[in-house]
Amino acid sequence: MCFLWYYLLKIILLGIFMSKIKNTVQNFFVNSIRVILKGFINVCYRVRKENLDVPKTGRLLLVGNHVSYLDAVLLSLKIKRPIRFIVYYKIYNNFLLNRFFKAIKAIPIAGYKEDKQVFSKAFDLIAEALENEEAVFIFPEGMITYNGEMNEFKSGIEHILKRTPAPVYPIAIKGLWGSYFSRKKNKPLFGKLFSKITLKGGKVIPADKADRKSLFNAVFQLAKN
Repeated sequence: MCFLWYYLLKIILLGIFMSKIKNTVQNFFVNSIRVILKGFINVCYRVRKENLDVPKTGRLLLVGNHVSYLDAVLLSLKIKRPIRFIVYYKIYNNFLLNRFFKAIKAIPIAGYKEDKQVFSKAFDLIAEALENEEAVFIFPEGMITYNGEMNEFKSGIEHILKRTPAPVYPIAIKGLWGSYFSRKKNKPLFGKLFSKITLKGGKVIPADKADRKSLFNAVFQLAKN
């Protein structure tokens, strides 16, 4: 009987050891991606932060304009607080970025008509994150701009706030439109490499004063001024 427990203990310890190796390799891989992405952004763009005072603790919903496919990556590298980004599920599943998005605990989302299961699970994960006092970032337009102008905010933002009330922090991304990662008529644009990008933060908006119209106006004003 003792030998049985001995070998069982060896198996458990070996499993723990292999798990640690796997986690070490995965962490190394993810950190390498972070370094590469950060190096790319620092070389190709000059990023300036303006009034970007994101609250460091407590549940928080962040909203911003959606200029390019680089937005979530850029913000995750430039905002110190860990943030759960809501990412379109096809981008989330991209083989080059999937591990990175998993590492930052991004939440994949799909349109209701595209995939009801992914859609519903996303809102469950958002509510869970906010209830756990985490910060969640959503692009309420639901799509990137194809002309440089903001699209109206979708009703999903109000659904989130109704289910799990949280203060909202608006952010505007300025200067990234026109880059390769932005789109015009669904085609990449080839310009504005080495351009200046500004991440501009606003004032925290209480949950009871936040709706899609007021949040759109808050981000719109930050983007224009």
